Amino acid sequence: MQAQTPAMAPKLALRYTVEWRLINAGWARLDYDAQNTARVHLESQGLVSKLYRVNDNYLSVLDPAMCTSTVSMQAEEGSRRRETLITFDKDRKRIRYLEKDLVKNRIMLDKAMVSGGCVNDIIGGLMRLRTLHLAPGQTLHLPLSDGKKLATVKVEAEGLEELKLAAGTFQVTRYLVNVFDGVLYDRKGSLQVWITNDDRRWPVQIRARLPFYIGSITLQLEKEGKP
Repeated sequence: MQAQTPAMAPKLALRYTVEWRLINAGWARLDYDAQNTARVHLESQGLVSKLYRVNDNYLSVLDPAMCTSTVSMQAEEGSRRRETLITFDKDRKRIRYLEKDLVKNRIMLDKAMVSGGCVNDIIGGLMRLRTLHLAPGQTLHLPLSDGKKLATVKVEAEGLEELKLAAGTFQVTRYLVNVFDGVLYDRKGSLQVWITNDDRRWPVQIRARLPFYIGSITLQLEKEGKP
């Protein structure tokens, strides 16, 4: 099954807890509005924040066909301060990546690459997936890019579940998104997303299983609405 041209994904404003190695490592917020703009805020807390502070903001702008047009990131991770801008030119089939080190005040990477036209970043791809209802056993192929690499990513609908979280009990479909193991990211691992089967299409749980020296990172829906 190839990527379809979907209608706009439903709006949302969700807050998540972030668990790492069974520790409450922080929180995240995901917003998606009527202008096809997705915003993610990720912030560490507690012991994790003392060891390695994270304060990241990510913005993805999609066009009416749900293709990503612009991504901007401001990342504060430990002593690092980075600002990244990625532009997706669907008509010219080009992607431009620009990353700046704000501490050293210098450009870390400036590159352009050829794309196939309609491409998504990882968050834009999640918004697109929300518009598509795959039955268990069905697969979808999405063109995804982090601005440095372009890949056709296989998404598999693994099965139906009932998921009990702090925010409630949800009937969901579990998806496997094959971005690791040299597809989009070289690191070994797996990425799963649980999306509700109702019209809201909330991503209520996201889990990345990474090598043992990093461990698993799980985002679970805590509540609807901004903090």
